[in-house]
Amino acid sequence: MNRITFLLVSFLCISDWLRASTVIESGNFTGLNPGLGASAVTSAQYMGWRFTLPTETLITSFGGTLFLNSGTGTLFGVIVAVDDLAAFPAPPLTIAPLVSALLNPPAGYFAGSLTTVAVSADLPAGTYALIFGGGAFGASGFGGIANIASTPSPSNVMLVGNTSLNTWTNFNNGDYFFVAGDPVPEPATASLLVIALMAGSYFSRKVSISRKQNAVLAKNANAEASAGERHVRQRTLFM
Repeated sequence: MNRITFLLVSFLCISDWLRASTVIESGNFTGLNPGLGASAVTSAQYMGWRFTLPTETLITSFGGTLFLNSGTGTLFGVIVAVDDLAAFPAPPLTIAPLVSALLNPPAGYFAGSLTTVAVSADLPAGTYALIFGGGAFGASGFGGIANIASTPSPSNVMLVGNTSLNTWTNFNNGDYFFVAGDPVPEPATASLLVIALMAGSYFSRKVSISRKQNAVLAKNANAEASAGERHVRQRTLFM
């Protein structure tokens, strides 16, 4: 394998790893579907969705089809751990977020309008719940999450949190949630990438030094040949 091929292969491997972003969705995003209703997202009712991360993942954003009833304000979004896709989080009033952010949805009923917030959190493989609500974690607004006829997959992964009763119940609706992130490479994979870069750098320097040495040798050979020719010409003149 020559230098160019080696560096190209290394670059492609690293590029594939860097581009390996993933989006986990509650269902299919169908776009705008006005008039299908919504679920309230307020201090009295939280809406959630359970999902699984197959590998350690750096979460970079999350969101959903959120809106405010009127005016301005924020809704909170948190990610909490759950035992599995059938398990409930801790009671609504005692949830302990692993990731927390405030979202700024548009005012009024905008079915299908997607509200997103950027975050940065490294989560190990496991099962979690993304929960939206109001009146806690600094949220100042109240609104809802729009039903866009998104078919939940798998079914019964939605949650409704009643803060008056401090309980969760299962829910099945076309509301849309998503989580986006980048898989974190395992130590062995990261080590291989580092070794590939170091090997590429070493190989590049070795080739560069070899070329310089060859150039010096060629220059010396040319100089010796020129000196030999001058010596022959001088002998010819004195004969």
